[in-house]
Amino acid sequence: MRAVVALAFGVFAAAAAQAQDIDCTTPKDQAEIGHCIKIATEEAAAELDVAYGLAWSRMVRIDETLPAGRRGAEVALRNAQQNWIRYRDTTCASEGFEHAGEEIEPMVVSLCSERLTRARIEDLRAIAQPD
Repeated sequence: MRAVVALAFGVFAAAAAQAQDIDCTTPKDQAEIGHCIKIATEEAAAELDVAYGLAWSRMVRIDETLPAGRRGAEVALRNAQQNWIRYRDTTCASEGFEHAGEEIEPMVVSLCSERLTRARIEDLRAIAQPD
């Protein structure tokens, strides 16, 4: 549990400015840690939406350059994203089982979700960049 809490301190430094009266670099209790995790997860979700939109736009542009029978970039990305969401959610649920029934379980799941979302954001940004 200490490792998870220590990880949480580092993860939430960027979210500190949004938390009123809570310094997410040094949360004082479980409630503050939970609040900071929520902020970090919401920020990651918002960034994911932007990154997906950029990647989707690029796939649409690619499809526009292809003959009708060869198009499918946008559909492929959409399917990949839906599969990735299932992967993220089931992977993080699995990680949570180590702390099943404990107070920390939802935090472990949320930290996992935030971590995997950040990695997916980078993947989508790479897709969105032209060659």
